[in-house]
Amino acid sequence: YGERKLDQNTVAQWQQTGAIAELAMPARNEFIAEDFSLSSGGRAIPRAVENDHGVSLWWRDDDHFNIPKGRAYALLESPLAANTAESLALSQLWVSMVEDQLNERTYPARLAGLSYNLSANWRGINFTVSGFDDKQALLAREVLQGLVDPEWRVTRFERLRARKLRALQNSREQA
Repeated sequence: YGERKLDQNTVAQWQQTGAIAELAMPARNEFIAEDFSLSSGGRAIPRAVENDHGVSLWWRDDDHFNIPKGRAYALLESPLAANTAESLALSQLWVSMVEDQLNERTYPARLAGLSYNLSANWRGINFTVSGFDDKQALLAREVLQGLVDPEWRVTRFERLRARKLRALQNSREQA
């Protein structure tokens, strides 16, 4: 560590240098929570909020910490998701493709304390969103949009397919 006085030529040169585009600030992170108010607590017993048209929605208040964080679980049930080993493998590959597509878009959400998880199992597709509840709906919309309208790219598919095949072969060899 040291300290020294800068000469006037260096200072003048720095003052004449224009803005450098590569040193720009990142775009505003729309996933950063703005409402950090604590919840007032509530009922510890889950209650049905919606039960119509194949949708069952339940709510349970945080009665212990009253923090402005939450976790939402959804199960997109389908008997076709895993009625055979092949259909389960295809469902898992589809989830991998959606996750890969969403990776760049959801990175700011991870920086803001939000996360999501997608997985395929024998009942269908599990979907979880967690973190500050102020912006969970925004992240959920992004992920659901990726599920509903995925961007299919051959290069992405081939890369993820090769990874899935390697994982299946490795699990067979370890068994």
